[in-house]
Amino acid sequence: MRAQLFIVGIVFIAGTLSAVQAGLLAYSMIDVSSPLSDNDAYLLKNVKEVINKTVTEELSCTEMNTDLNQLKHFLSDLAKPLEYSVDISFLVDCAKWNSYPPSDPPVRVSLQVKSRTVTPKTETSEYLDIYNTVGIYP
Repeated sequence: MRAQLFIVGIVFIAGTLSAVQAGLLAYSMIDVSSPLSDNDAYLLKNVKEVINKTVTEELSCTEMNTDLNQLKHFLSDLAKPLEYSVDISFLVDCAKWNSYPPSDPPVRVSLQVKSRTVTPKTETSEYLDIYNTVGIYP
C-alpha cells in the first residue's frame, strides 16, 4: 500500500512540475541575437563558413559564381533586421578553377561587416583566398 502511494505521489509531483514548466515557458525565451548585438565577429565567422562551403561544394565555376551572387543578395537582406550591413565583393577567375596553393586562387573574397546601431559603431573586414579544392587558404 505504501509503495502504491509513493508511486502515485511521484507521478503527481512530476505532473505538477511539468505543468508549471509549460506555463512558465510561454513567458521566457532565450535571446539568441544578443551575441550579435555585442560583437560582429560571430556574424563574420558564419559568413566565412557559408562562403567556404559554397565554393568548395560547387562542381563548376559558373554555378559557383551564380551561387555567390545569390548569397550576396541573401546576406544583405538577412543582415538588415539585425542592424548590420554585410558587404561582399569577390573576384572569380575560372581559368584557375582547379588550382592548388601556392598558385593564385580561383576566388578572392573581401568581407566587411558593419554595425549600424551598436555604440560605438564597429566594422570588421577580412580578405580571403579560397580554392575549390582545399577551401579557405591562410
